Amino acid sequence: MSQTLTTLTSCQYLFNQEANTLYPKLKSDFVNQSLATLMKVVDHLVSTNADSYFLFDPAAFNNQCHIYALIVEKSVQQIRTDRAIQAALKADNAAVITTDYYRPTKRVDARFLYYSFFISFAFINDPKLCVGVVSKAMSELKMAPPTKKQKNFLQDVGNIRIPAARKALNVLFADYIKSATVDNHDPVSTELATLANENLLVPASSGKESLYTFPKFAGVIYFINEIFAQNVALMFKVKVIDKEGTGSFSISNRDITSLEGATPIIVFEMVVAGKSITNLEIRDLAKRCSAYSQRNASSKHRHAEKETCLNCSLKRIDIEPFVNIFNPILTKTDELLKALGADFILQAQKPFAVFFSNAERYPQLTRLFQESVQNIKPFALSMSEPMNMTVSHVYSDNAQRASKPEMVLEDSYENHIKKRGLI
Repeated sequence: MSQTLTTLTSCQYLFNQEANTLYPKLKSDFVNQSLATLMKVVDHLVSTNADSYFLFDPAAFNNQCHIYALIVEKSVQQIRTDRAIQAALKADNAAVITTDYYRPTKRVDARFLYYSFFISFAFINDPKLCVGVVSKAMSELKMAPPTKKQKNFLQDVGNIRIPAARKALNVLFADYIKSATVDNHDPVSTELATLANENLLVPASSGKESLYTFPKFAGVIYFINEIFAQNVALMFKVKVIDKEGTGSFSISNRDITSLEGATPIIVFEMVVAGKSITNLEIRDLAKRCSAYSQRNASSKHRHAEKETCLNCSLKRIDIEPFVNIFNPILTKTDELLKALGADFILQAQKPFAVFFSNAERYPQLTRLFQESVQNIKPFALSMSEPMNMTVSHVYSDNAQRASKPEMVLEDSYENHIKKRGLI
């Protein structure tokens, strides 16, 4: 935890506000102690349980899941590096510091993990899961179980901590991306740094506020630079959905099974529409599916647990034809990610397209964008055509879990958390 906590209260440290201002109906001591406990839980989980990594997946509403996954990966590696250094110093063995744990990079603010936990996708639609995860962690830390009042705080009754964390994360992210893009001095990075300081406040995907949003294509360029510079492992897990049934396959940029099980990696969960359906149709039906991680929050708008739909169909199709078509695309990581970023600009961030058609101010980004637009169709990224592919979500997980065929999108967060022994 940051040394600033010796002079700041928990609420000041996290939200830059006094507790009685942010929580006028609660006693300040209770608020600060509850937030301090939450931070201890986060520190405990990320340091001792690699199965918790996927929880640090913020519903930030500014379309930066790829960069947030990268920051979580960096944060975990940072913690692992610190532990390796401490062990080396204790053992008086400096050679340990030069292992794979050590990758020189700018330190990530610890608050990234706190905010990411507070607004985790796993907890947004089902706040009781937060209570369960925190309660078990508190037991492991030999702390008294949470009281009813503390449970209400964990569930964010009154909707105070979640919007405050989202706002704080957005400010921290803006500072991070402006700083991170300045580190390199090649022409593309210079343009990214300039772009990061443009007016990038746009309405959130929730429609409730304006948030700093780094244009997806620019974010992808930054992401690509980082994963290659830091040799970050990526896993692409693909679910195929057709009216005839479902199937899945995966491919990675490194041998994931050769990595230590707790090593953090970045997982892309992809969806491929078969010959008789489109990704737009799949997106709509998935929200109504009970066996979908980001399903509709209201059970009234989901099919019954015992029912099945195309998304959770138990019928299996021959996956080989899809592997033959999409594996060659997935192996072209650089070009694929750029095409995905360009397509997102054209489909969901049209106001940002102006940055990538300005050859005078952004010559490198404009060139790369135009080249990537040409790859959208060849890389089968249409949402409205059959036999096309899209990204469902990007998150950080541990190598042992990522090497298994299970996908987060294929079950409820409650079941995932139970299977991982987090509650």
